[in-house]
Amino acid sequence: MLTALYPLALLPAVLATAADESALPAGTQLTFQGAVAEMHDDRTPGEAQKVFDLTLVVAATSDSGAKLFWHVEENGRGRWQWPERFGTWSADAKWKPSGTGPSLLYDYDGGDGTVIPLLMPLISPEKPLAAGLTWTEGKMSFEVTKAAKFEDRDAWEVRAANNYGPQYTALVDKQSPLVLSLKQRVFMGMGREHQLEMRLVGQSKLDGEQLAAVVKGFETMLELRAKLGRQDRSEVSEFSGKQLAVLAEGLPRAQEAVTTGSLQKVVTAARRELSAQSTQAESVEKLSKEFIGRKIEEFALDGIGGAKLSSKELSGNVTVLHFWDYRDSPLKVPYGQTGYLDFLHQQRQKSGVKVFGVAVDTRLADEAERPAALRSIRKFRMFMNLGYGVLLDEGKLIKQLGDPRQLGAELPLFVVVGADGKIAHYHVGNYEVDATLGLKELDAAVGEALAKKEQK
Repeated sequence: MLTALYPLALLPAVLATAADESALPAGTQLTFQGAVAEMHDDRTPGEAQKVFDLTLVVAATSDSGAKLFWHVEENGRGRWQWPERFGTWSADAKWKPSGTGPSLLYDYDGGDGTVIPLLMPLISPEKPLAAGLTWTEGKMSFEVTKAAKFEDRDAWEVRAANNYGPQYTALVDKQSPLVLSLKQRVFMGMGREHQLEMRLVGQSKLDGEQLAAVVKGFETMLELRAKLGRQDRSEVSEFSGKQLAVLAEGLPRAQEAVTTGSLQKVVTAARRELSAQSTQAESVEKLSKEFIGRKIEEFALDGIGGAKLSSKELSGNVTVLHFWDYRDSPLKVPYGQTGYLDFLHQQRQKSGVKVFGVAVDTRLADEAERPAALRSIRKFRMFMNLGYGVLLDEGKLIKQLGDPRQLGAELPLFVVVGADGKIAHYHVGNYEVDATLGLKELDAAVGEALAKKEQK
């Protein structure tokens, strides 16, 4: 599952009052550059494994707060898909941020990404900053340690700590609450310390026409993203057929609306993904049509926990085959939708439906690597508490069924075999999830296959 570094999200971002127009007037555009690196044992950062650019635009301010738009571009270990690279940030009358703000996705160990929320870069306590000033916000304590310089700007060095020790050091502009640079501690994996650095590289004021254009672009892209129905900070890389249709219809309008600013990079990425995934979807649909109605060639598979299945046993039964890697590491949500498949298994087994996971792993063909593969599969099955059997496929059976990975698609592959031994349903990738029925499309295919069985 996604790992969120909650201590970072809880760091305070106390801003000037909305009435103080010198803090962040509407039209202010800020650009930051940053990097994340693992710390050596001697407390020095290693080579940056991720670099990023953060753009903030203040869309509007009022006595009740402010509205900001943000955009992040990142390169290195892990990266958000384009819908997660932009958004809106709101602040209340006391300038406390709310909503899903910008973040980085850091792939630390090849598994789920670690979410690193980024801070709103303003610090302004009730008293003016001065050497020796201290204050607290929640569980965080602050101290202004000394005067400093950031390029040609006078600044104050502010250090923040909590019960876990020092958290970050920031240089704050003496003339405004703006954070000019930041060095922050981040822990990932098994407590490995990293350092996040961020520094201001650009500050400008958009005129009325420019701001209106930027606002229109962000609002259009936000509307398009809402129509996709994606969860916040989703790592899912592939779009469903319905989502691709939404993109095909909405992207031309978005391209017309986004005429300026860094958000143009997001539109370019969206167009590229639409083209690539639409081509892939057409190829997968063609593959599906090739196999619907076809009998599976002869096979026999053993599995863990005594599970077994052969092609001869398909006749007379409705069988669901779920091809996936079934590894316990790296784990990525939604785990091949195995949880929903187990729910279907529990609901349909009383009707005689047989459900099998098929662990596709080339290590199973290697005598030296097979034990590690088996341990991984067993751990995953135990982790998910799966009630259905899991078969072992070193790659032969999925090859018989076209192996959609050859088209660039990702597993899982769901195959429903009817009582006549023929393939009745062939689906590549994750299903859209129904809040009540789970994998509604798969359940409907199983129901149809059962109805045909009873007609005979």
